Amino acid sequence: MIEQRHEAYHVRDLCSTLGTIVNGQPIGDHFCTDDVLLRAGENEVVAGGAGSPFVFSVSIPGPLVSASRWTGKASSYSEGRPLIPI
Repeated sequence: MIEQRHEAYHVRDLCSTLGTIVNGQPIGDHFCTDDVLLRAGENEVVAGGAGSPFVFSVSIPGPLVSASRWTGKASSYSEGRPLIPI
């Protein structure tokens, strides 16, 4: 799921079996995190893990909040608004 939190956009894996890859970083239950900040510009999101045919290009307008300013985890946010379920 892609969601907006404050001035930034995040991809969150919703307990998928194979995980999600965002800009080369795997996220999901079997990895270090289930959430990643999207950067300004083009982002590659692969739903279903490595080798999946479900590859999306997500363009984020800038400037956005830098990753160093975001300190929360997906589970600590209740105000996220889903934009695109993936």
